[in-house]
Amino acid sequence: MDSVNEPATVASVSQLLETLDWASGHLGPKSEWPSCLHAAINIALPSQAQIVMFWGPDFVAFYNDAYTPTIGNKHPHAFGRPARESWSELWDDLEPLLKRVLDTGETVAWARASKSRSDTFAATTVSYGFRTRCRQSGTAMQISHRRSLYP
Repeated sequence: MDSVNEPATVASVSQLLETLDWASGHLGPKSEWPSCLHAAINIALPSQAQIVMFWGPDFVAFYNDAYTPTIGNKHPHAFGRPARESWSELWDDLEPLLKRVLDTGETVAWARASKSRSDTFAATTVSYGFRTRCRQSGTAMQISHRRSLYP
């Protein structure tokens, strides 16, 4: 088995989920994960929508194959690791949003739009929704990521 600290390069996120040594990582053995985490992962992984979830006080990242192009060379290392490690360039903006959801259970939305090269609006719109998804352990939340390209 590969260590959570040094994930193997594999073809799919599903393979990572099965091969990482979770027992030595931040979340402990998969057999001890709350059923709502298993359920959330089982819903997210086969989705064709880009989905990333951050779990627990360390905001451990789970995402699906559709999301991997968004994070580029951060995959596969980001899978199963605390968000702070792989999203360090966004951490000053991302951490307060995730903490707000974790601490209050409040749904938080954030969107960013950019201009195209010709200065016409909306070449890319990225929106994020943060919300508590599982109260069983008191430490879960999800971030759903949607990216839309407009001509």
